[in-house]
Amino acid sequence: MGCSEKGVVVDERSLRFQNRALGILMERFLDVSPYTRARTFGVWTMLVQSKVIPIDHYVPLAEAGYRHLSDKTPAVQKAAITLLNSKPNTFRPRSRVPPQFCF
Repeated sequence: MGCSEKGVVVDERSLRFQNRALGILMERFLDVSPYTRARTFGVWTMLVQSKVIPIDHYVPLAEAGYRHLSDKTPAVQKAAITLLNSKPNTFRPRSRVPPQFCF
């Protein structure tokens, strides 16, 4: 599969892998360690800003961010705010692989 300047649409196998990986990453919001929760928000923020998150993940992400605004750890609260302030492209129908990730 070739890469274009704007990225390529991924195949079915890649989408299944992506959905599994994103599901595991969603579970990390429930981790006991505040460091893990804060880093998870950082990873999600980077993915949202890179515009590689499918549309159906935006609502659960926003809900997780909202829930963690009242977290007992300031680092997690700050990371949640950063995620909620990131600007997703909600009109994109499919996830795309950025050109820098193509080989």
